[in-house]
Amino acid sequence: MTKKLRLEDVRECFLSSGEGFIKEPYALTFQRFIRGVQRDDWAIMGIQPLVIGQKFGFGGKDIEAILVVPRFMGVDLRQAVDWPIYVLVAVQRVIDAPLPENFLESDINPIWWGELCLAREEAQAFCLQKP
Repeated sequence: MTKKLRLEDVRECFLSSGEGFIKEPYALTFQRFIRGVQRDDWAIMGIQPLVIGQKFGFGGKDIEAILVVPRFMGVDLRQAVDWPIYVLVAVQRVIDAPLPENFLESDINPIWWGELCLAREEAQAFCLQKP
C-alpha cells in the first residue's frame, strides 16, 4: 500500500534494508533538510537505537543521526511522495562537527541502501527479505 506524504510531515518512520544491510528496523525522526554540492534533497534524521560507531571508524562514539537521500531520480523528499521511499543512507565522516550547508561528497560516507517505511511491520518485512 502506498501513501503520499512529505517526509517532514511524518512524526516517525522506520528504516529497513531489503538488501541485507540491517537486520532490524531503526526508528527515525526528521530533523531538517540539508543540501550538498551535488544534491539539494538530503535529510538529516535522528536514529534509534543509536548505530554503533566503532564499525564506521568512530571508536566508542555512537551515531545519533544519519543522512538519507532518494535512491531514484524524480523522487524529492521535500514533496509528497509514495511510501516506502528507497534511499541511500550516509553518515558524516567527522561525527562531532556540524555538517555545513553545501557539504561535499567527501564530508559523508555512504553506508547502506535502505527503505523508509511508515510502519515498523512493513520495515520488518523488508529486513526479512533475502538479498
